Amino acid sequence: LNQPNLVKQIHQQYIQAGANAIKTNTFGANSRVLQRPFAEVAEVIRAGYKIALEAAAEENVLVFADIGPIPCQKRNCQEESAEQTEILAEYKKIVDLYLALGATNFLLETLVEDDFLPELTAYIKKHLSLRNLPLARMVIPALGFLAKRFFQISVSCLRWMPSDLIVYVVLLIYYNIYSNLS
Repeated sequence: LNQPNLVKQIHQQYIQAGANAIKTNTFGANSRVLQRPFAEVAEVIRAGYKIALEAAAEENVLVFADIGPIPCQKRNCQEESAEQTEILAEYKKIVDLYLALGATNFLLETLVEDDFLPELTAYIKKHLSLRNLPLARMVIPALGFLAKRFFQISVSCLRWMPSDLIVYVVLLIYYNIYSNLS
């Protein structure tokens, strides 16, 4: 919101460098991380999606709606708790907003647990099909020391994920990147 031109330039630099997909600058756009009411979070999401679409205009580049983790406030957030219900409801509000903006590609990034993935992916697929939109591409990335755990989560996702939903599992392991550079 503060520097939309700078964000757009960064997107364009990725595209000029050969990227075939960019993500919205909305990783932390949720009410718990921003500590703002959802109406203000929605402004951030709308702006981030608009900027990415503008950067990708007239290019053959996919735009992914970037959704980062919504943290539990309790140390041990238990399944089926009221907090878990609130978190899932917020994920769905974020997805609904992106869908209303026309998003069909989603990046569920750096989620520590896979608790919400089955329901969220089914929710996205259901709402895209109700609107006769193409099925989503989902990206579930894993970074650094969490790569092994995310790989296990990604493999488990393939078991419950509808077969016609395209899943790209991206594993970015820092030590592999650095070892290839040296």
